[in-house]
Amino acid sequence: MPQPKGEGSIIRLEGTSKADCRLWRLRFNMDDGTRRERRFRGSHTAARRELERFRSQLESPEEEKPPCPTFAEYSAHWLALRRESGEVRAQTLMKDGTRIRNLCCHFGEMRLDEITRDKVKTGIAAIRNGENLSGHVLKGSTMNDMHGCFRQIMQEAAYDGIIPANPVSTVKPPKKDTPKKKALSLEEFLDFARKLDLMPLDGHTMGVRLCVMCGLRRGEAVGLDWGAVYPDHIRVVQAVEAKTGRVAKTKTENGVRAVPLMPPIAQALARWREMQAFALHGMGIEQTPETPVVTSTVGTRMDAGNLYGWWKSNAPRLFGIDCTLHELRHTFITLLANSGASAQAVKSLAGWASIAMADTYVHADEGADRLAFEAMERRLGLDTSARGVGDTSSGVRNVPQSAELLAIPSNSAEFPPSSGGYPVRKVP
Repeated sequence: MPQPKGEGSIIRLEGTSKADCRLWRLRFNMDDGTRRERRFRGSHTAARRELERFRSQLESPEEEKPPCPTFAEYSAHWLALRRESGEVRAQTLMKDGTRIRNLCCHFGEMRLDEITRDKVKTGIAAIRNGENLSGHVLKGSTMNDMHGCFRQIMQEAAYDGIIPANPVSTVKPPKKDTPKKKALSLEEFLDFARKLDLMPLDGHTMGVRLCVMCGLRRGEAVGLDWGAVYPDHIRVVQAVEAKTGRVAKTKTENGVRAVPLMPPIAQALARWREMQAFALHGMGIEQTPETPVVTSTVGTRMDAGNLYGWWKSNAPRLFGIDCTLHELRHTFITLLANSGASAQAVKSLAGWASIAMADTYVHADEGADRLAFEAMERRLGLDTSARGVGDTSSGVRNVPQSAELLAIPSNSAEFPPSSGGYPVRKVP
């Protein structure tokens, strides 16, 4: 077997001196005329120690192991396997690709066995503070997602036996700093629903109706076709990916679901179907079961980003509310839970794989808490008349107080009907 000649070389690859260089090329000329090289990241002193280890491996080929891949090499392999599996959505692959490119800005040339816990901590901090594709400071939520991707890649390397353990799993992920989602209160919802009912029907307002009255994600709203719309319910079977614009399966298998239609949205869909058919006919387009419900002004399927942008620009001016389009889905699910829906019904109608998602989507409602507490008292046969007027009992977490889903009375003293068909709460 060829043996190394001489003492070997340590070649600086960055910086202007040995003191500020952290990337080196280790090189040995072999007695058969070939050359062996290896990259190393660290101080010059550490590079000299690595050079000696490199010499030992070359002199004892029976102990020589396959070269450890760099992070850039292994992460590309990891991403390619995910793509070839056909089990990962194109949108997720795009996000993972961006995260890997950012991680490679710092870790790309490092061998996997060189990445220690300390290097993970300093590297994550460096990427967040500007050593990334944009050159800007990144948000905590972005770094949290990047940490998760990093952890998956290194865990797979550990499973493959390339490294003994995953150093990323022992590093606490950066905190998410995305503002916490909120839901409209019942009063805000009723006021918004009345204003929405007065808006002209078009692709944008129809998409908004589907988000707030059916709890659809915006990708599901623009992915809905007329073939999935029935007189009393809709079937959610597909969605439009925001990053790619592709119509694909729902986010998860549990996302395939039937959602009952309340009268206001059922009537709006029936009217819009006729209006859209007339408008499309004028463009020379025939409305079919495959025609999107939410269409653009030229009759094509509306882009999810278009719907998002329209809502962001017009919500405060037209409806007097400051919330995101996705928070309309939060509102629907919160009203559903606080109106007596069972945990299984909420899980099914929301399209979740687990009811644990309720911790994110179901928001506190003091009024619903009080009514739930009073319902429990009545069930226990307690005398509630002793409680003074105006007293409230709160502290319970959104316990259902009725078996009827989203039961909004339309002919009661508390909620007399309005001209728009939505109840108006009396103010004492």
